Amino acid sequence: MDADLTCRERRVMELVSAGLTSHEIGVQLRVSAATVDSHVSSAMGKLGANGRRQAALQIRDDASPERCADHATKLDADQATALAVIAMGGSISEAGAVLNYSRRTVSRRLAGARAALGVRTTAEAAVLVTQRGGASGPARCTA
Repeated sequence: MDADLTCRERRVMELVSAGLTSHEIGVQLRVSAATVDSHVSSAMGKLGANGRRQAALQIRDDASPERCADHATKLDADQATALAVIAMGGSISEAGAVLNYSRRTVSRRLAGARAALGVRTTAEAAVLVTQRGGASGPARCTA
């Protein structure tokens, strides 16, 4: 099985395998149950699973995080730096000072990083990059 799951699909399927409902997963990830169902459906297709339970079992049995598509490699150095500043408790203004960018430019760079990582919030993106050891760290999805 060589599924190219996004980090979010993998995370949703891990929560499904833990026995959570779409609604419970949605509350935890701050998305709607319909969005969760969309991630589940996409993961099922990529895994070739016939049902939600089969896909969840495949995810649980496959403990290799490298199978998750690594979107962090799509981050450029400025995005990774901005996320690192945020992860250390810094503000957008502080990230701008480090990068010599305006707050508006840093906000746009962070929006691009969130999109590349497939997350909704900058905090989620900062946690992902921190867990991976930065954009130049190991290519694995731990979210």
